[in-house]
Amino acid sequence: MIYWLQRVGALPAAQLLPFAHMITITYFGSLKLLQPSGSEQLEWSGGTTDDLLSALRGRGPDWDEALSPGRVFKLALNQQLLHGPAPLSAGDEVAILPPVTGG
Repeated sequence: MIYWLQRVGALPAAQLLPFAHMITITYFGSLKLLQPSGSEQLEWSGGTTDDLLSALRGRGPDWDEALSPGRVFKLALNQQLLHGPAPLSAGDEVAILPPVTGG
C-alpha cells in the first residue's frame, strides 16, 4: 500500500519513513570544533547511544579520533548523565560532554 501511495504521489517521500525520527545532539568543549554550531538535528531510525557514537565516528577521521572508545567523555540523555548505553527515541536530546578541567 505504501508503495502505491508513493508511486502515485499521494504522499511525500518523507512521510513514508515511519521508522525515522529526529534527535538533537549537542556538543560541548573541544567537540564544538567538529560541529561549530554546537548542535544538530539528526534523522535517526532507532538504536542506542552506542549506535549513535558509531555513526558519528563514521563521519571521518576527526570524528573517529574525537569519539574513540579510548577517549574520556560523558553522554547525557535528556539532561540526565548516562552510565551505559541507552535507547534513543524521537525527540531525545543527546549531549556529548568532554572532560572539564579547572582549578
